[in-house]
Parts: sequence; structure tokens; C-alpha cells
Amino acid sequence: MKGNDQSFSFQNVPNTVLVSPVKEISLLVNKKIKMYYILQTLSSSETVVN
Repeated sequence: MKGNDQSFSFQNVPNTVLVSPVKEISLLVNKKIKMYYILQTLSSSETVVN
């Protein structure tokens, strides 16, 4: 039982270590995409207004 517990926890640790940076990267990418989209819509709206 102890061996199984150790392997289980050992498998979980890399997952948690990997998940948090992936989430942060995806959040950053989403922010950049949103900013780019907002800038594009602003520039397109400006050209429409002009």
C-alpha cells in the first residue's frame, strides 16, 4: 500500500507543477489575444469613423 501511495503522489506532483505554468501561459496568451483583438477593433472603428 505504501508503495502505491508513493507512486500515486509522485505522479500527482509533476502534474501540479506542469499545470500551473500552462495555466499562466494560456492566461497570458488569452490576454494578448484580447488586447490584439481590442486594438484591431479600435483601429477598424477609427478607420470607419474617419
